[in-house]
Amino acid sequence: RRKRELAKLYANLDVDLEAVIETAAEPVQPVMPGPVEYYDAHVSAPGWPFDRQEAAERQRAAGYPVSVTVNVSSDQKLELVLIPAGEFVMGDSAGAGNERPRSVVHVMHPFRMSTTEVTNALYNLFDPEHDSRYVNQLNKDVVIRGYPLNKPNQPVVRVSWEQAMAFCEWLSKKTGRYFTLPTEAQWEWACRAGKSAPMYYGG
Repeated sequence: RRKRELAKLYANLDVDLEAVIETAAEPVQPVMPGPVEYYDAHVSAPGWPFDRQEAAERQRAAGYPVSVTVNVSSDQKLELVLIPAGEFVMGDSAGAGNERPRSVVHVMHPFRMSTTEVTNALYNLFDPEHDSRYVNQLNKDVVIRGYPLNKPNQPVVRVSWEQAMAFCEWLSKKTGRYFTLPTEAQWEWACRAGKSAPMYYGG
């Protein structure tokens, strides 16, 4: 009461912060969105899916070395594996909206992909100031900064698309080979490895 008196006297504020305001609001009835219909016709790609033996045969038939090592520095290298050209059904009829409708995608040319993620040590050759830092530790008693993500052989994280493309440009100039990020189709084609499941090892 005294606080309210002083607020009114010196600040011209007359507000009872403890008042319970009765409202006569009607219950709100939410308007639920209707189901989103996706036309997902049965689509198929000839010769897909295929097994591990067929995948190896396609690599050999492409006419290029299956594995290539690119030395970036005296102690840093990239192991690249050949991904042959081909076609597959991209997307997931049971997935999120941006994964539908499924469609046949043609990967027109073979390409190479690193067998591992780019490590902190390799990325730091390009950007010595980059620090992948830590991932938060949400426990009752927080006694450490978190779990480190910045060890040399861990994958580099907290890199934007622009930074990753700049790294690829630097790597191209450094090695004399052309590097870029995979397209969405190239990535899905590679990680499925001939399987119709989301990943080569299953769902």
